[in-house]
Amino acid sequence: MGLCQPSPLPDRLSEDAFVGANGIALLRRRPGQQPPPTTSNAHHQRAEGRIPFFLQVNFPSPHPPFLVSSCVAKTLETRQFGAPLTIRREQGSDPEETVGRTTARAARQWRLNYGGLIEGIDEWVGVYVNELKRTGILDETLICFTADHGDMLGDFARCE
Repeated sequence: MGLCQPSPLPDRLSEDAFVGANGIALLRRRPGQQPPPTTSNAHHQRAEGRIPFFLQVNFPSPHPPFLVSSCVAKTLETRQFGAPLTIRREQGSDPEETVGRTTARAARQWRLNYGGLIEGIDEWVGVYVNELKRTGILDETLICFTADHGDMLGDFARCE
């Protein structure tokens, strides 16, 4: 399977869906959702659902290979996404021109797939925000969103 082909798996079986669903399950089992302990102070806090908790969710996307589901791949077909910077400098360049170790066409597809994976993470963040709203703790929750890096995606002839 190439880096630009859609994954044969349905969305519900993706790595991100696995991580996201398990994080939601943990959120639903957070402290305050369990039977209270025996000490009176902790009992009061748990009854109020105010025991602090920490939940870290690490989505694997977007990392190579940039495999999107076939459902997401269909939404990407009509989207415009700029060519890598190196190619934009040469107006009218051939889509089969080499960029790093790939073609401009493949680099464009990487960029589209990367964007599709980012949208998937954004959707999962929405699922978490909605769950926090549903449980009434969104206003007491600090959400920190970080990323480990970005990819060159063909810019400056770098595709790794």
